[in-house]
Amino acid sequence: MKKTLEAIAMQLKREFGEHYEIWIEEQEQDLREPCFFVQTIETHQVARLTGYYQRSQSFDLIYFPETKATFELTEVAERLYFCMEYIELDGIPVRGRNLHTEIVEGVLHFMVEYEICLKEGKEKEDKMEYLKQKGRLK
Repeated sequence: MKKTLEAIAMQLKREFGEHYEIWIEEQEQDLREPCFFVQTIETHQVARLTGYYQRSQSFDLIYFPETKATFELTEVAERLYFCMEYIELDGIPVRGRNLHTEIVEGVLHFMVEYEICLKEGKEKEDKMEYLKQKGRLK
């Protein structure tokens, strides 16, 4: 889940640049607008074939604007729809689903869900080094 948060933060940094602070952990002090706070809302995991899982993660990208102008919020929302459509996890593009926005008390909430496939991390077993086979053809 941390990798997904970091991928979202990286995508935000690419789109909005250095002028916007991006937090993936809750900040109570030193919050300078404009900034983003990325929060995990919900996570579901379903077992698939042996050792494989499908995980769905929902996030709320909270945008604290520099001004309280609705225009700024709608402009940022428009940019988010395009830049958060895909993020990259371990070099693989992952598509966002159920993208939607909500403005509450002058703060933009941009919700997005990413679905990823996971493989259970087991230690590799030692493989046989040599195989001797005896036999003959008739």
